[in-house]
Amino acid sequence: MPRVSSLVALCIAFVLMISSVATWVDALSVKIDPLSEQCFWEEVKKPNAKVLLQFQVSSGGYLDIDLSIASPNGVLVHESKGETEGKYTFTAVEVGRYKFCFSNRMSKLTSKTVTFEIHVGDLFDPNLTKLDEKDPIVKSVLRLTEGLSEIQQEQKFYRTREESHRDLAETTNTKVMFWGVAEMIGIVVMAVGQVFVLRQFFKTTRSV
Repeated sequence: MPRVSSLVALCIAFVLMISSVATWVDALSVKIDPLSEQCFWEEVKKPNAKVLLQFQVSSGGYLDIDLSIASPNGVLVHESKGETEGKYTFTAVEVGRYKFCFSNRMSKLTSKTVTFEIHVGDLFDPNLTKLDEKDPIVKSVLRLTEGLSEIQQEQKFYRTREESHRDLAETTNTKVMFWGVAEMIGIVVMAVGQVFVLRQFFKTTRSV
């Protein structure tokens, strides 16, 4: 009978694990024009809820962006300038809509692409703590689940970073190839010009 209860608890832990991981919102990518700002709102329904923001500038200019987070009452929760990437966690004391703004007002010509992800609440269902006290097998599963979820989030973060670095490398490669071709054309033109000038020096004129 204890073995059956352990299997049931184990199955419940797996179901809760899948549902908890599924609560994460897929990362969004937005393009922010120069001298502009884009804001997003996230609803917090319970007081003292944990809020996690993870973002990265994937393309544009020096890959920098200004970030500000405000509470429903307009109080500034967090502010940073010229960040390329970041991971910020805070406790939402108030219930309501929190405002997340990405500003590109420092740039006059270049637009920026920002990839970000917002999560509200605990990563796991509160019932998991109750299961944790009942069975050591479930306790081990919960530890594995927590580690797996952290690995998934880190993979998303590094995947976005890899994409931005790959785009930068491809852009640099294109510029190097362009200037290499331009330099080769310039060398050919100079060589032809030198041959033409030298021929003029050794050219003889005949008198009639």
